[in-house]
Amino acid sequence: MLGFAAGIAPLLAFGVQAWRLFSAIGHGETFTEKNARRLRTMGYFAASDAAIWLLLIVIGVLGSDGLAFSVVASLSVAFVFVFTLTVVCAALSHLASSAADIKSENDLVV
Repeated sequence: MLGFAAGIAPLLAFGVQAWRLFSAIGHGETFTEKNARRLRTMGYFAASDAAIWLLLIVIGVLGSDGLAFSVVASLSVAFVFVFTLTVVCAALSHLASSAADIKSENDLVV
C-alpha cells in the first residue's frame, strides 16, 4: 500500500501540470516556452515515477518470498507506461520549445 501511494504521488503532480498545459492551450497559448517548461516538468514527474516503480519491482522480487506473478506484472506495466510517458513528454517539450522559437522569430518579421 505504501508503494502504491509513493508511485501515484508523482502522477498526481503530473496531472496538475497537464491540467495547466491543456488550460493554456485552450486559451490559445499553444507554442510558448511556458508550455515547453510544463512538458519538461511533466517528464521529470514521469521519470521519477518510473524510478519508483522500478525500485518497487526490485524490492518486490529480491525482498519478498514468493511474490505473486500478477504483482510483478502489474508493477512492470506501470513502469513501462510511465517510462513511455517520460519519453513522450521529453520529445514534446523539445518540439514545443522549437516551435516557440520559430513563432517568436516569425512575430518579429514584418
